[in-house]
Amino acid sequence: MAEAADLSDVGQADLALRKIQQAAKLAEGSWVPRLKLGQIFESKALAGDQALQRLADREFSEAMRLGPMERDVHAARIERAVRRGGLAILRAEYTDKRETLPIAGECLRMIESLEQAAKLSGTEEQLPPPPENYRAKMFLICGVLTAVGTFTMLIKMIMMNRADLDYIFVGGLDFWAAMVFLTATLVLGLEFLRASGKLKKK
Repeated sequence: MAEAADLSDVGQADLALRKIQQAAKLAEGSWVPRLKLGQIFESKALAGDQALQRLADREFSEAMRLGPMERDVHAARIERAVRRGGLAILRAEYTDKRETLPIAGECLRMIESLEQAAKLSGTEEQLPPPPENYRAKMFLICGVLTAVGTFTMLIKMIMMNRADLDYIFVGGLDFWAAMVFLTATLVLGLEFLRASGKLKKK
């Protein structure tokens, strides 16, 4: 897995994928390579290769089966719910399982943190429907993607802060990455409003 991470860092994504697939075969009872495979397949699906979405679903399901108590598995599941708009459904599920699933309480706290962040940023309200012109649609799509990036970094920061008391929550690399995503979301949101005619250019 470490070798795969190194390959991914230097841009050898396909070779890294093969290494993780090998790790999954060698450690059939481990959730880690399954989760990594799911994340890679979903990333490729979001980039345009929709045929890989089914593989991503399968690997995430397998990771959940193998690691039902693992924080990273549930954090990835919550992250997917943010992207797909199913956070309320997931909240109801974890609420129902609070007595039987020990990690459910922590998952609910993560969801509550995300919902509070959405309220503070105003993203809990449904965005207006995109206009017909192409530029406005592209700004809207890119803005949604950067908003997802912001929520993803927030999940990571929350998880790291809970796992490591020495973790630097404000001022660290993850914090600045989240700020970059948030700034990009705001800029793209303004450009969407301008392109759709809702905000006049000065």
